[in-house]
Amino acid sequence: MFTIPLGLVFEMPIVIYFLSRVGLVSPGLMKKSRKMAFVVILLVSAIITPTTDAITLLIVTIPLYGLYELSIVVSARAEKHYLKSNIED
Repeated sequence: MFTIPLGLVFEMPIVIYFLSRVGLVSPGLMKKSRKMAFVVILLVSAIITPTTDAITLLIVTIPLYGLYELSIVVSARAEKHYLKSNIED
């Protein structure tokens, strides 16, 4: 019950990379949405975790927020590559 949802969520940087390459997501948008993303990450963590204690919630929330921050970096690089390829065309 715990492995599959976390495995899907850990694909977030890859999904963000492709969305940034297409131009649907930008790092600026993700930076502006940090507060909302943190709330959503807390909600997802609360749904994914099988217990109700705060430590388990934090054990899931911290890596997910780290992945969100990593996704911002990945999005910036993908957007840079996207803009570079459009300028060359």
